[in-house]
Amino acid sequence: MGIRIDPKRYKWHGLYLGYEVYADGPVNPEWKQAWLVTEKTLALTRQAVEADGAKFALVEQPDVYVLDPQWREHMMKSEGKVPSEFNPPKFFERFHEITAKAGVTLLSLIPYMQAYGTEHHLQPPYFSLPCDPHYSALGHEVVAEALVEGLQNDHLIPPPPGGPR
Repeated sequence: MGIRIDPKRYKWHGLYLGYEVYADGPVNPEWKQAWLVTEKTLALTRQAVEADGAKFALVEQPDVYVLDPQWREHMMKSEGKVPSEFNPPKFFERFHEITAKAGVTLLSLIPYMQAYGTEHHLQPPYFSLPCDPHYSALGHEVVAEALVEGLQNDHLIPPPPGGPR
């Protein structure tokens, strides 16, 4: 049986331990190892997929810290604080570094979804259901559009009949 972590016991600045993935500055040894294992796993997965003659790409989805300009206020309300080391862009920076090192094509949905949200003046919960963070019908539709565009741009799927979009 694997190791279980009690989220009530292990904290980062008094918050849920998972928030540490957004930490700015030096990474503690456990997170450093987790990022390294993720990088190696991605590289091995890419190699296995390519050995079978297929193409491997990873999809990067936005989170609330990328989509919601008021994320800091919402976090203060829900968690009671925002640690000074909490830096959401740092997660994506590290994610981009490890995918590049692993030689993995990264399809980011972030620019498309940010542009869509701005163009359509979306308000919270943006692409999610009002009761939880899972995608709403609109979220699924926009994700599908972003994926098709990204896959076509990276020549991972053919353009639609009649030429490029």
